[in-house]
Amino acid sequence: MSRESGNDRTITCRYDPAETGQYIIHVRWSGQEVPDSPFVVDIVDSYSELDSIRKNKKANNSSNNWRAEI
Repeated sequence: MSRESGNDRTITCRYDPAETGQYIIHVRWSGQEVPDSPFVVDIVDSYSELDSIRKNKKANNSSNNWRAEI
């Protein structure tokens, strides 16, 4: 973790996972979870894996939207 110069309220955090997979990241500020936390992050080895995940997410979002409209 490091604090950005000139901005007291911004902290940069870095984590380098050793393995591929889906990670769930909880972020808290002063004991309170920040908006939209937890964050889901997919770590992949290749662009083809990334494309596959993106296509699956897009298909799931499309099917969820379709069901919501019925």
